[in-house]
Amino acid sequence: MAYRFRKNEAIPHAIQRVFTEEINGAVGQLAHSKKRAAAVHEARKSIKKIRGLLGLIRSRLGPGYKTEDRYFRRAANQLSEMRDTAVMLEVFDALAAKLDHADIAALGEIRVKLQRSQSAAPPEKQVSAEVVRLLNEARPLARSWPLENLDLDALLPDFTSAYRAGRKALKRALHHQNAESLHNFRKKVKQHWYHVRLLENVWDSDMKKRASDLRDLETWLGDQHNLDVLRERLTADTETSRDRHQSRHFMALLDNESKALRNRALEAGERLYDEKPGAFSRRLAALWAAPVRKGPAAAESPSAKSAVA
Repeated sequence: MAYRFRKNEAIPHAIQRVFTEEINGAVGQLAHSKKRAAAVHEARKSIKKIRGLLGLIRSRLGPGYKTEDRYFRRAANQLSEMRDTAVMLEVFDALAAKLDHADIAALGEIRVKLQRSQSAAPPEKQVSAEVVRLLNEARPLARSWPLENLDLDALLPDFTSAYRAGRKALKRALHHQNAESLHNFRKKVKQHWYHVRLLENVWDSDMKKRASDLRDLETWLGDQHNLDVLRERLTADTETSRDRHQSRHFMALLDNESKALRNRALEAGERLYDEKPGAFSRRLAALWAAPVRKGPAAAESPSAKSAVA
């Protein structure tokens, strides 16, 4: 299941097809996968891809965009607590493995506190069932979207708007370099990356390279965000001077790793968002010379496929 529009596929059909595939993917993971942690992770990714797709047709959806985006954000947030706690343990263990044995032994009590927060998360089956319900109820949405006569030129304003928002978020992140500004920049990068991926089949090699670079940037920002969240949790759990003494080497390592990721991400961000939005938009418009056109696939209704899943 590739997250991209196909060559010679009408844009309205492509949008409805991708939407249906991501719904099916998320529901399938949550309802049937035996690897629960991986299922939650993949389902969240599918929901984020749906939100990225919505952002590409934001202008066409009008006031309905915010309502539907909130709906899918609500579904993703229900999975967040389970996934985020599991990730914190993974990040903690990866960092602890870089310390010497004496420091690792001293971290035992701190790790136990992280484990307790994981066991306090809502029951996984209950949350998954609720998210599956929300996603199944959302299946008919795409059929009501006003997608008639939608083509690549009509997507360009929202595509450019997402790029412009990322550029502004980068400026704030460079100025503040705090957890909030970096996390906001990451969200804008992710949306732009999703848009580039969706249109991968109409890009030249330079834009395909951009998709790869955006993926790396999003990964660095994501890893850095995980370190920020872990630091916040550890600071909240470090209640005594003994706790602070036991964790000092770990926290120093965490801060060094976070700084390295932040610097790498901001440097890459400056390169990827260097072009002004107007020039960026004109360059993209030139790539529409070989647009996705209506083909045989356009006659096939994606809603018929969704009924099978």
